[in-house]
Amino acid sequence: MPYAQYWYLEIVSKGKWDVLVYDDYKAVFPLPWNRKYILFRQIYQPAFCQQLGWFGNADVVKKAYTSTWVKIIKQYFPKGYLQTNYIDVPYKKRLNLILNLNQSFEAIRKKYSSSVRKNIRKHYVNIKESKDIKKLYEFYHKNLSKKFTPPPRSVALALFQQAIELNQGFILSAFEQENMVASVFFLRTPSRIIFLFGSSNQQGRKTYAMHTILNFVFERYSNSDITFDFEGSELSGVKAFFKSFGAVEQPYGKYIW
Repeated sequence: MPYAQYWYLEIVSKGKWDVLVYDDYKAVFPLPWNRKYILFRQIYQPAFCQQLGWFGNADVVKKAYTSTWVKIIKQYFPKGYLQTNYIDVPYKKRLNLILNLNQSFEAIRKKYSSSVRKNIRKHYVNIKESKDIKKLYEFYHKNLSKKFTPPPRSVALALFQQAIELNQGFILSAFEQENMVASVFFLRTPSRIIFLFGSSNQQGRKTYAMHTILNFVFERYSNSDITFDFEGSELSGVKAFFKSFGAVEQPYGKYIW
């Protein structure tokens, strides 16, 4: 998971984060915080940071989750909201969806629903890679700001720029003739690609441009030891869309106090 990297946390939390350490740094737990009415610090889940929790060797992380970590955090932060990266915890779970790309592209396509295959075959849009982070953000703001509150512009642009410079992110956009109809920012690590931020306009929805973008990514990274992470969603329509590509559920934890 890229969310626990130092540079990433510095941007999404605006430098306000602490860390819980287990067994001499064999596992670490980032703790982004802000202030509640200026009176006390509270833990929160920053934008672009779906999952935090313990990070380290898998066996060590399992031990860390059995420790008194909640009690320790509460000593310093009287209120908080956490989304963790581990599913075997005794509190509420949230839904994430993933797709294993360690298989041939043909095998991946066979898991698409018939409607997905039909829509990709029937409609053509041109896919281009870009580094224009401002155009990506403004496109999202224009097309989705009435439905969703966009993440803070300064945080988004800083994150996209730094990820691209570190070769940990890329933008793919779909064009019909010269008109952009969909655009997505993907986070990239050696083992995971994350659908972090993206949108389509009305014409993009008509031409199923997002289908084509995802299909492009799956073909490019097929036969690799990479997991594609859709980053959710519990919204029924979005969940159904992601599952139509053969995505499987991978729960993660949610904890509020």
